[in-house]
Amino acid sequence: MSPLRDVTPLWLDPPAIYRGAPFWSWNSRLDPARLCRQVESMHRAGMGGFFMHSRYGLKTPYLSDEWFACISACVEKAGELGMKAYLYDEDRWPSGPAGGIVTRANPQFRAHYLLARDPRVPIAHAGTGHPSPGPSKEAGSPEDHRVAELGAFRVKRGADGTLEAYEAGEAAGEGELLTFEVCTEMPTGWTNDGGYLDTMDPEAMGEYMRVTHEEYLKRYGADFGDVIP
Repeated sequence: MSPLRDVTPLWLDPPAIYRGAPFWSWNSRLDPARLCRQVESMHRAGMGGFFMHSRYGLKTPYLSDEWFACISACVEKAGELGMKAYLYDEDRWPSGPAGGIVTRANPQFRAHYLLARDPRVPIAHAGTGHPSPGPSKEAGSPEDHRVAELGAFRVKRGADGTLEAYEAGEAAGEGELLTFEVCTEMPTGWTNDGGYLDTMDPEAMGEYMRVTHEEYLKRYGADFGDVIP
């Protein structure tokens, strides 16, 4: 272990990799010059870097040439100032649809879920778990997003609602009819009218990696491990 006198300077003036690095919200229309001024402001405040994080309200098209021009300006400025420029691999979160780019063009790549319901009652769509914004105006009816019916059962429940017995098939004996259906997630405003990605589908994940990670690697791979940790 190094003597205390050897490590004390690192505590007093830590290198960039050990300094704070805020999640920097990118929204509205982005301007490279304004972004660079903000990087300089963070540097003056003692920050070691920043996460370039797309957030709701972004007006600059995500992953467009204009977007990458802003990334490039900030990476260059970070290099000049000895800071770290951290990449964030999604427009908002969680990672997967690439701001809707993947799932708008490929609706078959949207997340799937299992729905158990009484077929006589219209589907109340399960949604995404994001409180806002809600389903897209282009989403259509939840009925449009059914993929397949897996099976139907007649079920009997006890007074407390728990299952007592069941029989397969719609024409089986007495009891409540339930169908089990596979559905795809509806487009939502949160995913820019795309819908979340089926992360269990290798082809879907491959497309996500292609439009995000590989695009960043192609442009900034030489900076990986240095300016870009």
